[in-house]
Amino acid sequence: MTQQEIQNFLKEHPGYLKTGKKKLAKYLGCTEEDVKAARKELNINIIKSPLQELLEENQIPESDVNHFWYKGKHFSVHAKNPQFNPEQQFKALIDEAKKEVKPVEITKRIEPTNGCAVINIYDIHLDKRNIQNPNGGSEAVEDLVAELEEGFKQLIGSVLTHKPDFFILPVGNDLFTTNGFMKTTKKGTPQDPMVTHEMIFREGLGLIRTFIDILGQFGKVYVPIIYGNHSVDAEFYLGVCLETLYWNNENVTINNTSRARKYIRYEDNLFGFGHGDLEKKNIDKLPLIMATENPKLWGDTKYRTFFLGDVHHKEEFKFFRTKDNPGCTVQFLRSTSITDSWHEDNMFIGVPRTMEATIFNNGKGQIANYSINL
Repeated sequence: MTQQEIQNFLKEHPGYLKTGKKKLAKYLGCTEEDVKAARKELNINIIKSPLQELLEENQIPESDVNHFWYKGKHFSVHAKNPQFNPEQQFKALIDEAKKEVKPVEITKRIEPTNGCAVINIYDIHLDKRNIQNPNGGSEAVEDLVAELEEGFKQLIGSVLTHKPDFFILPVGNDLFTTNGFMKTTKKGTPQDPMVTHEMIFREGLGLIRTFIDILGQFGKVYVPIIYGNHSVDAEFYLGVCLETLYWNNENVTINNTSRARKYIRYEDNLFGFGHGDLEKKNIDKLPLIMATENPKLWGDTKYRTFFLGDVHHKEEFKFFRTKDNPGCTVQFLRSTSITDSWHEDNMFIGVPRTMEATIFNNGKGQIANYSINL
């Protein structure tokens, strides 16, 4: 029996594809090598047609495919991106960093006295496609940026009534919904962004720079870069850009270390920041984690708060060490993100998009909380 005859037999009797080559060779009266060669050629022919369909459906040129994996009914394809020119992209980022960003004007400056304000803008997902504006595009991004800037201005107006002299602004936390130029998250989950990654990165950098420059008018600013689960790499490079921009500004500190959780002390207050995707599985352990990772700061402080996001709604957990001495409060904060089709399909709707600021005082802990629904 020839290899072509073996292939024809297997096409007509696909159940034999799983039969061992030794048993099949004996049944067909041929050699095991003939069975192996026929199967190999048959698999190539079977794969070719669905692969072509996949490439055509996703508009991927066959010449861009480096290699692929065949998993039964599904493919995993690795393709090069001819549009991605690293030199051009980094030049664009450098040019953006050189621009002068005009801060949102706040009409009345209040001289600072004492106090700390923690400004939380979790889970913005700046490039996510809005279900109410499915076409998206640069105009939609510009509108969203303007909305976020206006909300921030209103929020800071309330914060300044307490005359804080120290501001903490966690940055990252899925500022972007895509991790890079391949339109996926860090783990490779496909996304449907409104615009290209290079454009949204520039918009995000400009937005965060505006926020920092506003706060820098009124006191020192500490910016921990908190990596989300969507855009870890993009947020790292965002932190690098911010480090470059503010390296000689004594009023601004950028913490872009690789730690998933970051901490800072203000007087007798200890603050912890994490994205929340990992921490939400171990909420009851967070006070112990905070104490273990910062034993001296834990012992030297009285009020301790963990700020987290990712779940896109607000929750608060209080853990007590003794009746009168609070051990740690864990707060999951609302998202500032618009609603996309996935959240609508899964009925995660109706939750306000919220920016939030919490005021802390030495000796009293939290003394005020403000939120702005966008």
